[in-house]
Amino acid sequence: MCVLSYNLPRAGVTEGTEIKGITDADVISVSKKITTLEMKELNERQRADHAVNMYEQQKAILHNLETRNKDLEDKFAEVRNKHRYWCCTVLLHMLWTVPYLSNMIISLGL
Repeated sequence: MCVLSYNLPRAGVTEGTEIKGITDADVISVSKKITTLEMKELNERQRADHAVNMYEQQKAILHNLETRNKDLEDKFAEVRNKHRYWCCTVLLHMLWTVPYLSNMIISLGL
């Protein structure tokens, strides 16, 4: 037999009241249930932590990709501007060196 020395007001049990029918098997069963719930809680917390870590990792990867994309766009714009400058230089050189090309370019509307 077991005598409970803690407060159980919801069950209507007062301190020091003898409770009949609680066996060691009942205590072991409750202990196993508590242990199982604690293990489930720990498992859920670990899953949540893993999800947060994966989110942070994906966020960092996305930031790196956005930065890389911006760098590539800037480099492409720089190359495009250099190409335009080179094309204009070549075209002007051709206009100065080959007079009949200027008439052809004007006739084409370029």
